[in-house]
Amino acid sequence: MRLIIFSILIFVAGFCTAKNYARADVMMKDGTVKKDVEIRLPKGWEEKLNIKVGDVEETLKADDVDYFELWHSDNPSQRALIKSFYIGEYKHKKNYLDTRNQMGWMALQSAGEYLGYWIWFDKIILKSDKIKYQVDDKSHCFVKRNSEVAVMIPLNLLVPKRTREWLKAFLADDPELTERITDKGYFNKKRPYHQGNNYNPFFFEDIAVDYNPQ
Repeated sequence: MRLIIFSILIFVAGFCTAKNYARADVMMKDGTVKKDVEIRLPKGWEEKLNIKVGDVEETLKADDVDYFELWHSDNPSQRALIKSFYIGEYKHKKNYLDTRNQMGWMALQSAGEYLGYWIWFDKIILKSDKIKYQVDDKSHCFVKRNSEVAVMIPLNLLVPKRTREWLKAFLADDPELTERITDKGYFNKKRPYHQGNNYNPFFFEDIAVDYNPQ
């Protein structure tokens, strides 16, 4: 019994003193910046952000954080941009946006002048040589310029036509782009894009860059 208790104490002590390699520059909405702080990697649905400035721990509300740049302490040149958005669903057949009273942390994958492509991750996996994310089919989101709402893209790999119909409705103010959203345009099953642990034949990265509303 004493051996078990001793083992547990060693495990707890090791956990508490384990080195945290996650660092970040946190930009607050009030304009202040918290530079090169230690950060606890947030889950995608959390409403708070825990950081450590020196020996002082702080808890920040997602509503108060504009965004943060994340990196591994051994590789500061490789960074991810993380931001919390309200979650939205665009009902393309009725042409209205349903915004939830819910926020989620997302990682930027691609951005043009008018549209950003973000993934709503479940978990961040931070390594010295790469930053990966656990995602699923509901993780793909578009954010239009000056919007605080990330609109989930309904990805349907069994019936890709449904996803194309949604894309054409959501991006209807760029008719030149929507004409190119076909079974051969912005789509390739043999050359899928890889986001986190998820393969996606739709080229949402390219769509975000090319989108130019008229």
